[in-house]
Amino acid sequence: LEALQATGQAITSTLDFEQVMDRILEEIARVVPYDTANFALVKRGEVHIVRRRGFEKVKVLAESVRATDHMRIEEMPTLKTMYETKRPLLIANTTKSPMWVQIIGHVKSWLGVPLVVGNEPIAFLMVDKMEADFYQNQHKEWLAAFASQATLALQHAQLFTEIQRRVSELEALTRVSAALRSSETMPKILQAVLQAMVEILDARIGVAFFLYVGRP
Repeated sequence: LEALQATGQAITSTLDFEQVMDRILEEIARVVPYDTANFALVKRGEVHIVRRRGFEKVKVLAESVRATDHMRIEEMPTLKTMYETKRPLLIANTTKSPMWVQIIGHVKSWLGVPLVVGNEPIAFLMVDKMEADFYQNQHKEWLAAFASQATLALQHAQLFTEIQRRVSELEALTRVSAALRSSETMPKILQAVLQAMVEILDARIGVAFFLYVGRP
């Protein structure tokens, strides 16, 4: 219980979305041991692995790992089950489970949990062990409790990121409005507008062209 409370405090102590994802895999090891672990975001019926830990310590082909970077939920029984039930899933021994799709050979015991907001899974947290029958129901309960804290941390970080984005947009639009009301030359006004649009759209570069009508 103390470890669970400590991990919850650690992942909710930052509002940076990227740091939250980093800390999820760092802190879960204090609650549920693993050899390797994955954290994936859900988008349009697919999962996208955005964080991994432990793979540098096991003998796994890079091609096998990359094969799991993006997966369709419908094609993976484990992911499909968690997505539909919105509950954690335990496969104590992958060699004996008809649900298990063997992509990375070192995994012998597997445990996963969906992170659910409202009624929609937004992410999956998955941990693996090379020892068969390692994970038991107690581990599943601990992972589910951790997932609740992780979901809250992600929600707060996403909200904070959205607020920051909106503030930046308003600041940029204010500069555009001021430039349009100013007595500056057209090139300077256009430069101010272009810079604001680059910031709003989070673009790398912006280009504007003058159109001279009626000239050769």
